[in-house]
Amino acid sequence: MRAIRFVTAALLAVLAAFAVPAAGRAMRCPGEPVATSGWSVPESERICAAAARALAFVRAAGQSPPASIEIRPLERRRRGDAAQPLGQYDAGSGVVMLARYEAAVAASRAHAPAFGLPMSAELWDSFVAHEIAHAVAGANFTAAPARRAAAGEYFAAIVQLSTMPQALRRSILERYDTAAFGDAGEVTMLLYEMDPAVFAVKSYRHYVALGGGGPAFLAMLMREGLAP
Repeated sequence: MRAIRFVTAALLAVLAAFAVPAAGRAMRCPGEPVATSGWSVPESERICAAAARALAFVRAAGQSPPASIEIRPLERRRRGDAAQPLGQYDAGSGVVMLARYEAAVAASRAHAPAFGLPMSAELWDSFVAHEIAHAVAGANFTAAPARRAAAGEYFAAIVQLSTMPQALRRSILERYDTAAFGDAGEVTMLLYEMDPAVFAVKSYRHYVALGGGGPAFLAMLMREGLAP
């Protein structure tokens, strides 16, 4: 009888192990220095695909990713946040936190939506790219900390808009009839805090206008930063 109970208990333990949801497991993105934890397998695969697109752009723009980026779900707001943020990068730990897609959809209905558009899977993917860009910038900055914020948001904006589907980018650019930044002195945190979408569009148009000079401009941002 004891042997039967032991076998039964062992079998139940094995079945329980296989029943553990995949959401709590870590997953390494193939070929990239990115790992996800706390996501389901389909979520991790989507994050990895968005991260790969972002890092391909980053490398083509002359920047190198850090040795490791971990991406976890963002479960709660920070004190003082007016709305549910879609993503955060913790420079101290090197961890990216992302709102789950369902939370991002809810936030877009409860507050002014990002870029004035309904949340979609493609738009959510772009925020993966945005936060990946912050992690890359954090690993490459040599500028003084006080001068990094605006430079980091500029970099994150161009990675985000450059790697999203063309149709989504077109719809955003058509919504914001605003000119590119005229020079680096116009890239300030004041504008970002007033309207992040306008800041992002102006950043993207400025970078596109630079053409072949874009990588050199990014290198300058990493080295010198911008006025706080």
